[in-house]
Amino acid sequence: MPALLRLEEVSKRFGGLVANDRISLEVQEGEILGLIGPNGAGKTTLFHCISGFYTPDSGRIFLRGQEITGKSPEEIAQHGIARTFQIVRIFKDLTVLDNTIVGALLRTRSVQEAKKKAVQILEFTGLKDKMDRLAAHLTIADKKRLELSRALATDPVLLLLDETMAGLNPQEIKEAVDLIRAIRERGITVFVVEHVMEAIMTVCDRIIVLDYGRKIADDVPANIATNEEVIKAYLGERYHVAG
Repeated sequence: MPALLRLEEVSKRFGGLVANDRISLEVQEGEILGLIGPNGAGKTTLFHCISGFYTPDSGRIFLRGQEITGKSPEEIAQHGIARTFQIVRIFKDLTVLDNTIVGALLRTRSVQEAKKKAVQILEFTGLKDKMDRLAAHLTIADKKRLELSRALATDPVLLLLDETMAGLNPQEIKEAVDLIRAIRERGITVFVVEHVMEAIMTVCDRIIVLDYGRKIADDVPANIATNEEVIKAYLGERYHVAG
């Protein structure tokens, strides 16, 4: 089966800094794929290239065999890629419901249809009882969940999650992992950047590792945890001993 998302030799530079260095990868439909690496490894830059916020300097990106390289974020959202951000981007002066309606309006011009869809999404993500609350008044965990709700309301085929567990307590992390699994069960493929190793090793089918802009590993979690190059670059001796 052809990959849902395919990157061919994607590079992105900022002056003399090579943030992504000829990265090739595939995301298979229905999987939860992890992307890890040290700070500055190029993870968020790669998400920016996939979602249209950056245009790669070289290389090509395909979604279901159709090239999307260099398309705008709006066009890429129409194609079926949605994302969240490292620093949450929500409309703080709008309610939880109205934030989610904004996402649903990508697929319909009817506000009533968008509202119906938004309520369904908020029920799924556990925010329905807070849908009339201003987004600015939510906890960090709920703000992240709201941004995820808005992304889901666009009906994506591929969801990019950029550190959705950062700043969460252990119970909130468990709930986030359960929600990611539930999203996959709805037929949505998930590509996740995360630093919470216990979570990503548990939830992902496969993990890709970046270091200094290069892909250094692409394997199942058990093999990633014992990969000497990955341990040296990122995981540290705790994982080496555990392996």
